[in-house]
Amino acid sequence: MSYQSEKNNLHEKLYGKDDKPVIADEYLLKRFEQSVLWYIKNANNCKIWYFALSIVGIVLPLSIPILNLFNDSSYVKLLITLVSVFTSFVTALLSLLKSHDKWINYRSVAEALQTELTLYISKCGDYADSTQEERNQFFAERIETLMGNEHIKWIGIVNKKSDDKKSN
Repeated sequence: MSYQSEKNNLHEKLYGKDDKPVIADEYLLKRFEQSVLWYIKNANNCKIWYFALSIVGIVLPLSIPILNLFNDSSYVKLLITLVSVFTSFVTALLSLLKSHDKWINYRSVAEALQTELTLYISKCGDYADSTQEERNQFFAERIETLMGNEHIKWIGIVNKKSDDKKSN
């Protein structure tokens, strides 16, 4: 699903067909909408980087045996060397950027936030039998907790490489 279609779906959930917001508190509505869109956008970007670098990291090494068939000139040897260097560079980028881990993390938070919205709108679970103000308070606490937990996971993802090096 494209970012634009996900953005449209979120807008529909938040404003309904009559363009009336389902969250009465304007600040809470904007905070939620901007946060979910940020997570969706960044998850999509990380996914693209992950797949692009992975494909390049697969195709380049596969080209080396083919290039070896023509290994009778210094230009081909130079090309094989460059392909090998670029393969190492792409592999290092995959490890450094941690796009896969970030993609999964961001996507999980975006989905968890949208699940929370569904519970809020349908007045289920902890949102049942409470006033609008109590529902808004609990909703704000839940979304901030979800985003705070994501930040802790993000720090763990970013620091994972340095922890792995220390243990070796």
